[in-house]
Amino acid sequence: KKFAELLSSHFMHYVLLHQSSAVHMLKNEFYYWRGKQRDIIILIGDSQSVDPEGHYEISNEILEYIKRLGVKEMITLAGFGVGEIRQKPKVIGAVSDPDVVKKYKKYGIDFDAGSKIGTIVGASGMLLGMGKYFDMKGVCLLGETSGYPILPDPKAAEAVLKVLSSILGIKVDVSKLEKRIKEMEEFIKK
Repeated sequence: KKFAELLSSHFMHYVLLHQSSAVHMLKNEFYYWRGKQRDIIILIGDSQSVDPEGHYEISNEILEYIKRLGVKEMITLAGFGVGEIRQKPKVIGAVSDPDVVKKYKKYGIDFDAGSKIGTIVGASGMLLGMGKYFDMKGVCLLGETSGYPILPDPKAAEAVLKVLSSILGIKVDVSKLEKRIKEMEEFIKK
């Protein structure tokens, strides 16, 4: 269930236009799910900051907000550009604290990230890094992707979602992603 929105002057300065001609402000949205073992807050967004100052400001605002809600651990999601399309993309992990590796290693995450990644750009990295200052530990799950800016990579997204659903102990319907994977494979063949 959606329970909050975040608007920022650091998001792109336009609105999205739906087929109905209605405009949609770029925003981040907070949802919650009450589970038997744990409650989950999900943050999704239409945009990230367009400038470095905004990344700090928005990340700080999010972390202050979720700390008040009692969040102690976070999982962020991102892509890791490998320069080619992988048939079976790996999920690479980065952590806020080396102790976190022990908890997540059993999910098949490749924690040899330090030898592959120099930076994690954007909110996924900033939230994880700044979270330490809010007493929150976390992991970033990065799906190996081609890194081509105009090509979405549903295979990488599916790999990350499978690991995430295993960690959270929930089922995620990936049938739409499987359809997108087939469409993308046909597009690439052309």
